Amino acid sequence: VEAAASGASTRIKLDGITEEHFEEAAKRTAGFSGREIAKLGIAWQSAGYGNNEARMTPDLYMMVLDAQVGQKQLKSEWRVAAEGTASHRQEAVAST
Repeated sequence: VEAAASGASTRIKLDGITEEHFEEAAKRTAGFSGREIAKLGIAWQSAGYGNNEARMTPDLYMMVLDAQVGQKQLKSEWRVAAEGTASHRQEAVAST
């Protein structure tokens, strides 16, 4: 906190994050857009700075990854449902 008071930036400490964590994130984010990757990075940063020690643990890292992957999956499900509804409406209009 001394660094923050003096205006110097505080870095997030990676506590136990290994190459395997990065590889898992790469696998699970295959197909993400650049914007989605950027949002994931911002979410990790927010989570790291969101504790008093500016620390990123494996559990926190994976929790953020799980949330972002889940969010993408949910949006995809909404999109498919919306497309199905729109298609159904078009068929109903065409049949009248």
